[in-house]
Amino acid sequence: MIWERGDWRWLKGLRPLYGVPLALLIVLPWFIAILLASRGAFYEQSLGEDFAAKLAGGQESHGGWPGYYLLLAMLTFWPAILFVAPGLGAAIRRSDVPATRFLLAWAGACWLLVEIVPTKLPHYVLPAYPPLAMLAATWLLSPREENGARWQPVLFWLAAVQFVVGAAVLAAAPVLLPRLYGSGAAWWLVALAVAGAVIALAALAAHVRRMPLAAAACSALAVLVLYPTITVGAAPRLDELWVSPRAAAMIARNAHPGDPPPVLAGYTEPSLVFLLGTDTRLTDGTGAAEVGAYQGGLALIADKERPAFLAHLAEIEADAVAVDQLSGFNYSRGRKVHLTLYRVTASQDETVPPAE
Repeated sequence: MIWERGDWRWLKGLRPLYGVPLALLIVLPWFIAILLASRGAFYEQSLGEDFAAKLAGGQESHGGWPGYYLLLAMLTFWPAILFVAPGLGAAIRRSDVPATRFLLAWAGACWLLVEIVPTKLPHYVLPAYPPLAMLAATWLLSPREENGARWQPVLFWLAAVQFVVGAAVLAAAPVLLPRLYGSGAAWWLVALAVAGAVIALAALAAHVRRMPLAAAACSALAVLVLYPTITVGAAPRLDELWVSPRAAAMIARNAHPGDPPPVLAGYTEPSLVFLLGTDTRLTDGTGAAEVGAYQGGLALIADKERPAFLAHLAEIEADAVAVDQLSGFNYSRGRKVHLTLYRVTASQDETVPPAE
């Protein structure tokens, strides 16, 4: 609208008189249901605490400087990153075309918004990727202009550099990550990584020789090698990253028939609650001691909550025995984690259930 000097008449094409009521019909039942089920607590926490915190600063170790997504795009938009910068340059030259202007506004507005927000996660920028993909495809399939802008060659080589960096990281990932967070890389992972890197180099060579369709074909083939190598081959071997499944398995190994739901303190990732069930108690170290003393059973305590847990157990004269432990890396928060599993003996003095 700003680009069109305030002309908003094109919005009529979206049929708002039909679209807005239809959207409300789809979402309002869920909004009302969660409001009633949580007595308003869901909106208080999600909007008043979680969303507001993301706008105010980098939440949960997910802060980042402006330019974060520009660097990350070398991985998250690979291999199409090879065509994005030239596509943007060509689109700017054709900004008099309404469709091109719309795609530029779409991508630019989304990208600017997520770069401004202090909290940054890789998927926040995804709404800007469809228009960028369309602009890249348009450049890829268009005839080359003989008298392009002077900065077009700069964008061409910039895209080549971005592609090489992304290819190098993706090829190294299945080799290095299992060594850092697992038991090591198998020989076949190394072989597949090398094969993917060679195909990526073929794509780069085709790009340099001004053969865009050949570059696109080789890029697609490289994806078919590297992505499964990382996701299917290497990822399951990264034992230290899968803290929640390992913690759930550890609790299952040490559970006794008739145990109450486990108590978590310090490590309360939604993935673990999903694996253990919605009856799982989430609290801090002091609360875990109170719940354990009242109901007994298992308590999974992170190191940062362990002093408070043990101190409060001593205060209320309750007993707990460490039965298992594990170490890993909490990638959602970007730090190492160590968890100790305790079996707490219910105290006969604790007859009043602790507050929720």
